[in-house]
Amino acid sequence: MTELAVRERLLVSLTDLLSALPTVALVERARDSDVSDSLLPALLIDDQGQSLVAETVAFVRYQMRITVTIIVKASSGAALSSLLNELYAQTLTAIHSDPVLQQTALINEGDLSEQRMVRDASRRIGEMSFDILMTYQTAPGNPRVAV
Repeated sequence: MTELAVRERLLVSLTDLLSALPTVALVERARDSDVSDSLLPALLIDDQGQSLVAETVAFVRYQMRITVTIIVKASSGAALSSLLNELYAQTLTAIHSDPVLQQTALINEGDLSEQRMVRDASRRIGEMSFDILMTYQTAPGNPRVAV
């Protein structure tokens, strides 16, 4: 079997890592449909592409942008805000403390946005999205070899 590209290994590692969070019901990469209330709280992972940062005879450096979207339900605005912030903290703590990700890429936080969507008077569905920037290097001409 062919070795995965470094960027694919990063995405798989991130998905596996976040799937282990005990407070999350669903973690899915590149989801193309709505998430039902029964699968909340959920973390959705989307690959937003990458930029070429530097290229030398020894390495090619890229910065990949990944958006993580947290979707939760709660009975009040305060509970919604608190749950979004708690899952945000748990997600970032897991990412920054994972040795596999730390060995492969330099990880930085990007922009964060929060949206609240009221469904009815008794409960709310909330969504928070934030970017993770992963800078990694590959061998020139070989995106499967990390350097």
